[in-house]
Amino acid sequence: MQLQAVGTSIKALILSLCFIVTLLTSIASKANETNIPLTVRFHVVTKLEIPKDSQHLKSWITEDDIKNKILPEVNRIWKAANISFNLDTVLFTPSLNPSNKKQITGYIANAERDEDGKSDPERIKLLSNLISFENENENPNAINIYFVPYLGEASQGHAKRKLKRAFIGQWTDKPSKGKSTPEHFKLVEKGTFKEGSIGRTVAHEIGHILNLKHPDRATQTQFNLLMGGKKAGYGLTKKEIQQARKKATKLNSPS
Repeated sequence: MQLQAVGTSIKALILSLCFIVTLLTSIASKANETNIPLTVRFHVVTKLEIPKDSQHLKSWITEDDIKNKILPEVNRIWKAANISFNLDTVLFTPSLNPSNKKQITGYIANAERDEDGKSDPERIKLLSNLISFENENENPNAINIYFVPYLGEASQGHAKRKLKRAFIGQWTDKPSKGKSTPEHFKLVEKGTFKEGSIGRTVAHEIGHILNLKHPDRATQTQFNLLMGGKKAGYGLTKKEIQQARKKATKLNSPS
């Protein structure tokens, strides 16, 4: 009788634990189903020319491009994490004109990646001297995306995570690894990943703002990912979704 009672108690305990696990799984699932809306501002930097390969690269993206192509693509990519991005405004902001503007644009045009493939960080510091960030004060909670003509050899985007700010190049030579003359980067890319697009680059840099990093190529087991690594693509891992949603929740509820 005692053994039977013990067995009954164990069965009851197991059933209780199964119920708790099911309940917690359900709660976690519902939490992930809740959409987290974030606000994004786009800034197209005008009156800025980057001299490159006998060209003078200028901003060419339109408000229509941003509203009807780029932003929908960003939302399509981030739908997997149930994070959405609402447009605050699109601003066309003239670049600043410091006395060394020509030297800065020349530096950016000739910026190269190092032996490890890392982009020159100095180019972003110098680029920041050509852009006014005062408009960010109008909506401190927004993520700010700055479209500039060009960001240097084989470079398409750069994020400043703590500032909730990202720079995106409209011209690219990244597919050729800097060997070909820069061209207009496509706004979106249909189908599977081949070269990427401006829409994907914006989504990728937002990923950095949401605390995501590039995968470690040496230990990477999942591929076709938005954050890059081997065989880049458009996907997000479960861990990345959890990390991004955690950060997005904080951004959505500023203290």
